[in-house]
Amino acid sequence: MSKYDIPYKKNIGDFVIDILTPNDIDVDFETCVENKIHLHGLFGDEWPHNLTRDEDLLDLYWHYYCFIGQKEFAWTIKLKNDTEYLGCCYYYPINNDNDDNADDNAEVYVWFKKSYTDTFKIKEFYRDFMGWIKGPEWPQVNQIALYTPENKKMKYNKKY
Repeated sequence: MSKYDIPYKKNIGDFVIDILTPNDIDVDFETCVENKIHLHGLFGDEWPHNLTRDEDLLDLYWHYYCFIGQKEFAWTIKLKNDTEYLGCCYYYPINNDNDDNADDNAEVYVWFKKSYTDTFKIKEFYRDFMGWIKGPEWPQVNQIALYTPENKKMKYNKKY
């Protein structure tokens, strides 16, 4: 039994997040390729440079498999009442090597495509998304690191 009970779809402020699935391949691949310079290094590697459609599809299947198994979580980001794909957000628990039932920390990645320039709404999303991540639906962790294209890493303690 999973220690998580995380929704596939959720309203976060002015946005809605929805589980990232292989059905998102066309828009996800196009957005990643169009934003490869903006996204470069977000995950600490060369992604998405030289990303192929097949590799992206494999990634989407992996994200979907992990989400269904409630081990890691990846969502698309859209404005409410809109279908435009704006980016993605991810939650990766980092397990304690000594206790399989405890999370020490978590890494959260959020990116918006470069052409979405409403920085006020983006900052509100970061705040609201992190507020939800720190809430009671999630296991308590010591520290959460938020990675974004703008500054690659910000650390958030569980307590405000």
